[in-house]
Parts: sequence; structure tokens; C-alpha cells
Amino acid sequence: MHDHAGDEELLGVLERLGVDLHKPREINFLFVMSSSEGAAQVSQSLTKTGFDSEVSELPVSWLARLLGRKRWTVSATRQMPLDRNVIRALTTQFSGLAAAAGGVYDGWEANVADAQIDPDQLTTGS
Repeated sequence: MHDHAGDEELLGVLERLGVDLHKPREINFLFVMSSSEGAAQVSQSLTKTGFDSEVSELPVSWLARLLGRKRWTVSATRQMPLDRNVIRALTTQFSGLAAAAGGVYDGWEANVADAQIDPDQLTTGS
């Protein structure tokens, strides 16, 4: 499960690396769902709001599969800047969306290719 503290931690790491948070980049938002129906519901909601979305079944052990413990992931991507307020709002929105469909919002990741990092802005974390 992902929360606002996780958002702040990741944004802080990116800032220390010199990543320009205002520059639009691909951001991937992740969900873990307990049913294929819930995964499809979340994916459809995300697509309606302008995200590219994909559903995948998580590989599980044969025992988990036998016991009916399958899990699905939903991955939603969008080009956007890493605005703190927008990320916080999306975390709140996505947590509620996932919970309503029987799953959890698992956080986000951002594409930060070397060309996007300003070496003059690198600082050390303490």
C-alpha cells in the first residue's frame, strides 16, 4: 500500500538526484487487485480519465493458484510533471478507487533517463 509519506520520500530522492520535477515525463501508477473484474473496473476508470492502462495477471505459485489466490496488476501511464500536489491528489484518488474495487494502490514510478538529470543540481542526502 502506498501513501503520501511514500510520495514525499520518492520525490525527495529524485530531487537529490537533480531531477527536474517540472519537466513532463512518463509516470507509471501501479495497482494490485484481488479479482480480474476489479482490475478491469479500475483500468476502465483510468482510461476514461486519460491514462493508458493495462491489466496483467501476476504469476503465483501453483499452491496459491490452487487456493484461488490469484492477483492482477493494473498499470496506468501518463506523461506529466511530478507536481507534489497532483501526486498527492492522485494517491488519495487512486487509493479510494483501488479499495472500492477490492485492491490496493501500490504507488508510482517515473522515467528519469540520464539526460533528464541535471548534474549541476546533484546533492547528497543526509
